[in-house]
Amino acid sequence: MTVSAQREWTILLYTMADDTALRGFANQTLLDIGRASAEAGSAVKTVAQVTLRHNLCHPIRRYDFEEKSAPMRHIDKAVNLEFLACKDKNPRRNLVEFLRWGQRTYPAKRTCVVLQGHAWGADYTIPAFKLTRPMPVRGRRNDYHLILGSPRSKNHLSNKDLQDTLTCACAGFKFDLLGMDSCLMSMAEILYELHGCADYTVAPEGLGPVRGWPFYPILMKLNRDPSLGPAALGTAILDLYARNYKDWGKGVKLTASLCALEFAGELMIAMQALVPALRSGLRAASTRQAIIHARVACSFFRIPTYVDLVHFCQLLEREPAIRYGSDGAGSNGAGSEIYKACGQVQAALHKRFVQRVALQRGDRDAHGVSIYFPKWRIGAKARLSPWKRIAWTDPMATPVSYDEAIAKIDAAYINHQFADGCGWKEFLLEFLQARLVP
Repeated sequence: MTVSAQREWTILLYTMADDTALRGFANQTLLDIGRASAEAGSAVKTVAQVTLRHNLCHPIRRYDFEEKSAPMRHIDKAVNLEFLACKDKNPRRNLVEFLRWGQRTYPAKRTCVVLQGHAWGADYTIPAFKLTRPMPVRGRRNDYHLILGSPRSKNHLSNKDLQDTLTCACAGFKFDLLGMDSCLMSMAEILYELHGCADYTVAPEGLGPVRGWPFYPILMKLNRDPSLGPAALGTAILDLYARNYKDWGKGVKLTASLCALEFAGELMIAMQALVPALRSGLRAASTRQAIIHARVACSFFRIPTYVDLVHFCQLLEREPAIRYGSDGAGSNGAGSEIYKACGQVQAALHKRFVQRVALQRGDRDAHGVSIYFPKWRIGAKARLSPWKRIAWTDPMATPVSYDEAIAKIDAAYINHQFADGCGWKEFLLEFLQARLVP
């Protein structure tokens, strides 16, 4: 295939649609892109690669929406679009080769990568690490936790996998915009790991609708004004996303944010001040109780182990033991290291790392970035569903022993720059060890 002339934007969509629900919505996305490509001009190029269930014919399909009757192509009867069948190598190589092919074949002034599929934040552990029962050899998987992809298939990437893959694919240059159309991807832990791969990100802080972004209006907006920069495009995506899902899900909390990863270093510096102060605060009864109160009251988005980082800092600041110092001394929080560190975190996030938050639905406690902060009751009776016991390795389950809790946190932060750099993992372990949450 010949290399095309340089365009304003190339959009590279990588979709993991390896379950029934995702396949249906992936088909709708492909139809929306095909419709936009047929109606729009030539300044923007969109290509897609979709991973389907392995038992289907041609499970890895690459779609070029402008190619007509090209050789070696098949027809996807569900959407009546041509695709090129690709060999399934492994999730990392599949993504790297697609991104490299897209950049090489369709060079552009700016590149946007969009990742679609299920995601589970920091807390979905593959049950193969030391404190669990060994799996049969045939079903055994690698020793890492799942971040992007379905847990019932081989098509998943860990946090480290995703970072390494995108770094390898961008070949020394950052992607202008990285869209993660997957739940829980706007986490401090995830975004910090990706700051060397992209300039800006758009992702949900909590849950995201399975039907994904409204691609047709997004692409039509970009085609009308292809000179949009990555921040302006991210803002437009949030506006159209919020408009599309304004009434969706009724009481379900939805929030998505635009983040500028150039400020990741500031966030790390602020967390390096906050976390040691929190760890020291655990030793004093009044400060320890204040941390408990702030954590229990903190806002979350359907899954209670992920909380809004800014809201946690705001609640800490309101605690008398934090605001005036653990001994009651000081003026306006001058005696509290935690109070000052909370201000640093908020300053690093507000209008800097977090540029824009959409779809708050009047919830003032959503500020664009969440963090993994479980409040498990260690030793409590496990809650059983009416039809099955949820394994503690499931993201929705609560460990019932301290060993299980340690294992779950360990698996969430394997070789993790953010957790290792600021000490968040050690803080979580100390928080649990003190049996803090009543």
